[in-house]
Amino acid sequence: MKNSIRNVSVSILSIFIFIGTIGIPRTVDAKTISLVKKSMANIEIVKPSSATDFENQAADNLKEYLEKVTNSSIVIKQENEVIEKIPVYVGRCLASQHIVGTVEALKNDGYAIEIEEDTIHLLGKNDLATRFAVYGFLEDYIDVHWFLPEVWGDDFPENMGTYIPQNDTIRLNTTLDVQDPSFKYRHIGRKESGDEQWTICNKMNFIDRDDHGFQTNTRAHSFFKYVHPHDYYDFPEYFRMLDGEFLDSDSLENMEAEEAKRIKLNIGNPEVKVAMVNEVVKTIDN
Repeated sequence: MKNSIRNVSVSILSIFIFIGTIGIPRTVDAKTISLVKKSMANIEIVKPSSATDFENQAADNLKEYLEKVTNSSIVIKQENEVIEKIPVYVGRCLASQHIVGTVEALKNDGYAIEIEEDTIHLLGKNDLATRFAVYGFLEDYIDVHWFLPEVWGDDFPENMGTYIPQNDTIRLNTTLDVQDPSFKYRHIGRKESGDEQWTICNKMNFIDRDDHGFQTNTRAHSFFKYVHPHDYYDFPEYFRMLDGEFLDSDSLENMEAEEAKRIKLNIGNPEVKVAMVNEVVKTIDN
């Protein structure tokens, strides 16, 4: 249990170190917008008429948490439907076109939150960033927090890691909040990344699987990710000998995947180290 508590402290500290985003909310003026009053919703969540899977998920998650916080009922509509209350636009809605240029200028998966007197816009540079915009809105303006991933096991009571305030009335100041990530890759540990929901809620974007819109890469056993025989077939000396001889370039280039698993990098060759470093830097830069 002591180890678990220590891990909690380290991981929560890591969140602040790794998540780092640049962007200070700018209050436009002293005007406000009423989202919910005494558990009666003044808003409707609006998604694009042809919403992507991730935009649908973002809208669903926003509805889920706002309803839990306010004990209200909130409707999700498509943009081509009649909007009867204050719209909270999620994703690339036509009504949000005026801030598309703002998010397109951001790095990687930055996002913008625009709160006006009669409208709210939650938009990211890409689909994953739009989900970050929703969770950023919930965290920074509604006070919902996700502290612990559920995959940490039985050391903690169920749902202890998520803080959902109870507030039947929500009124926000108008503002434009633009967030631009300081780190391209944001990730904490292999075990924690198994909880995709917690990972997204904390705006991490690095995982081993190509789902949920994450960037994908590998942390270990990754030599061939960067220096593969099919890419470096002109450098047979980069790979260890088989039966006392280096393989020729044609054999490396046309090698079947299963056969390639037998090949090991010749890490005694200093040029291999240089190639590996160059490939890793290229991955980070791109």
